[in-house]
This record gives sequence, structure tokens and C-alpha cells, in this order.
Amino acid sequence: YYINLNVGTPAQTLGVQFDTGSNILWLPTQQAGVKPCFNTLNSSTFTNTSTQGNVQYADGSGVAGTFGTDILSITGTPIHITAQFLWVTQDSGMGFPPQVAGLVGMG
Repeated sequence: YYINLNVGTPAQTLGVQFDTGSNILWLPTQQAGVKPCFNTLNSSTFTNTSTQGNVQYADGSGVAGTFGTDILSITGTPIHITAQFLWVTQDSGMGFPPQVAGLVGMG
């Protein structure tokens, strides 16, 4: 299952898959070299925290990048929140379908 998430200003819409086993939101960025991705340079509200992070999954896949903050909203709702997420610059074997760019942890 996935939802469309609006990220940044102006909003960039990306599909994110639900993950019940983690508590982190991560999105690939232009530095990861994948499409679709979140372009940090195109968002006037993006803030880079310069804190490095990574996530490793049981199947051996994982992501690494830097934490940042930006405005998020679920497509179709007027609620906007500022949230911290991992903007991914390295991806190892995630293999999402084309409509999904990242992952939102529900844990």
C-alpha cells in the first residue's frame, strides 16, 4: 500500500509505501540518481540538518543520507506539518514499483 505525499514548497508529490516495522520517513533525492525523487534544491522550505543517517532492513536492502526538515501534507488534505525525514543519497536494492519513491514508517 502507498499514499501520495506532498513535500516542500512548492509541493512535490511522491508516492510513499507504508512500513509497520520502522519509524522513519525517507525519500530519495536528486543525489541518489533515481526517479521519482524529491529535489531539495526546488523547495524553498527545505532545511538540511547535516545529521547523517541510514536504515538497514532484514533482507539486506537499505538507504543512507542526511536528515532534513520540510513541510509535508497528504494529498487532498489541508493539513501541513513540518517533519524531519531522511533525504536519501544512497539506495541499495529497494526495488519499489514505479509509483513509489520512498517509505513512511508507522512504528
